[in-house]
Amino acid sequence: MEKNNAILFLVVGILVGAAVGIAAGYVIGNSSSNETYWYYIDYGDYATSATENGWISAESDTVINGLFKALDKKGVEYEITDTGWITSINGVYPVWDASTSDSWGSWIWTINGYTAYGAWAKNSGFDVTLGTIFFIGVTGYDKDYNPTLDPNDEAGWKTGGPFKA
Repeated sequence: MEKNNAILFLVVGILVGAAVGIAAGYVIGNSSSNETYWYYIDYGDYATSATENGWISAESDTVINGLFKALDKKGVEYEITDTGWITSINGVYPVWDASTSDSWGSWIWTINGYTAYGAWAKNSGFDVTLGTIFFIGVTGYDKDYNPTLDPNDEAGWKTGGPFKA
């Protein structure tokens, strides 16, 4: 009888172990790889009461899809060219002509602050980066095409979004 109980406990133990293993595998295999992506939109000199600077966010599987979801969730219209350049957010089309060299720019947050990333959103690495916090703003560009805006000098983003205390 003792031998039968030992075999029964062994079989039950194996079945319980298998069930736990299968359940864990299912959970891991079906878990979402979504992350929350944060974007601070800074309209610069183009800001109006209808285009207030501020944070938007969305959960997504990629940075670029997160941006699209966050903008859509906020009800903000945007235009991005086929080559990936951000040309308009919320109806703001920065002026790039002989006298003004304004354009949308993007920066990625690191532990050292924001690092310039470029004005494009697709086909640039923006869509495959590992960061989750971004600053997107209207900036001028110098003669070497370096952005004149430095988000690290801006104050608005420091107290909201993922930095909210």
